[in-house]
Amino acid sequence: MYIPVNRHHIYLLSVIFLCVLDFRAMASASTWREFLAAFNALYDLVKFGSDYSTSFTKHWHDPDDLQEARRVSNLFTTNFGEIEEWTRKVVECWDRVKSQSSGEDRARSLCSLFSEIKAGHGGKVPPIKDWQRMYDELGCGSRD
Repeated sequence: MYIPVNRHHIYLLSVIFLCVLDFRAMASASTWREFLAAFNALYDLVKFGSDYSTSFTKHWHDPDDLQEARRVSNLFTTNFGEIEEWTRKVVECWDRVKSQSSGEDRARSLCSLFSEIKAGHGGKVPPIKDWQRMYDELGCGSRD
């Protein structure tokens, strides 16, 4: 049986293949950079009441944060899709935190994200710059 295939079909199949491949590929430093900037901005909002957008921009442009993103992209075997999912969850957490007036409720939201990440890392806070300190300051360990 002959199935006619034209250049358009081949192009579409190659795009689909590359999207699947990219989703399963290791997370790049830029993907980690976006996630870490979002996570750190959320922490700043929860802990200090900082403006999320301003804090995100600060962390995005911080040379130390960029260096940390490069380090963790080489350290962990986390795929692109997983980091994208965590970034989505940070944004969802930010949406919840905006509507919560209590610092305790805000901390609980971020601690739930920490707990999920810990569960995927053998029950420990991953060795990412300042995360253990953040985890401890928010009292996340007492919530586990």
